[in-house]
Amino acid sequence: MATSSEGPQQIVLEGVRLLYRNFSGMPGRFNSEGDRNFNVVLPEDVAKQMEADGWNIRWLQPREEGDPEAPILKVNLKYEKRDGTPTRPPLVVMISMKPDGSEAKTTLSKEMLPVLDWAEIVNVDLIINPYNYSAQGRTGISAYLKSIFVTIRVDPLEAKYMDVPDSAQSAFVGDD
Repeated sequence: MATSSEGPQQIVLEGVRLLYRNFSGMPGRFNSEGDRNFNVVLPEDVAKQMEADGWNIRWLQPREEGDPEAPILKVNLKYEKRDGTPTRPPLVVMISMKPDGSEAKTTLSKEMLPVLDWAEIVNVDLIINPYNYSAQGRTGISAYLKSIFVTIRVDPLEAKYMDVPDSAQSAFVGDD
């Protein structure tokens, strides 16, 4: 992690934990409809350096007495600019870890992202792009997802039936 004369650089994080997942973009108490995002728990040393560089780091209060505060960073997923023009989409790859130890890799489209909101996540590696902002008298650096590899645990029944074709899918494939 570094800040150059051009500004902050991409951040590569491996083996991190995600909180407050909203890959679907559902509206909520802290989220406008269509805003896809999640928070990543940062190692404390990385968080302090990022905070010093201007990133918008929040510190969660501990749940248990004696536990340290947890530094988190909100990461946004964008598929289009505010004016509606497309932007380079983030790369989102799901690695399905089956009970037998085998794995399957799936690149998720924007429409497939909601599966990550409820998946049992085992590991996350990601790259974040910085974006310098200045709004309403405030400045800082927002985080935007460049790429993410999410390893999920597949339950035994899902693994058993994973390769069975979905008969309903054939209803969507036709001769137009």
